[in-house]
Amino acid sequence: MPFRCYKCGKCCTTLGRSVMIEKITDTEVIGKSAITGEKIHLPHTPEVKEKLADVSVFAVFPDACPFLRQETETIWHCLAYAAMPSHCKALECYVMLILDSAGSVVGKVRAKRTLSTEDETLKELYDTVLVHIPAKEDVVWQKEAKKIMVSKGYKVKM
Repeated sequence: MPFRCYKCGKCCTTLGRSVMIEKITDTEVIGKSAITGEKIHLPHTPEVKEKLADVSVFAVFPDACPFLRQETETIWHCLAYAAMPSHCKALECYVMLILDSAGSVVGKVRAKRTLSTEDETLKELYDTVLVHIPAKEDVVWQKEAKKIMVSKGYKVKM
């Protein structure tokens, strides 16, 4: 499945040690993947310059990727999205990781509240209860879904 970013910021808030900015010139920002060695090149436009100057994301997420910026409360933006290294493209996006009582991963909720699981009990819980949580905001739905799953013996990481 090709990489698709849902702009949640979850993966990129912890990638700061794997991606770095090496050099900024008048015309280009050059980054590098510490994992693969790939170079990241993006034009140093006035918009990019302005966004790079805003480092407020690091006050909350000190290990965030240096190319990550927050657009709204729930929408994040990668300044280098078009040039991202292969290790970023290989990430598997999910907003909730569901574990059984032993700590084994049994499911993932991806963006758009889509469940991926082979656990029949979790599937039934999702189909009969979780999809019917009356929340328009994903963050609210996730909190409610987590409470329900935890009450049924699952562990949930968000």
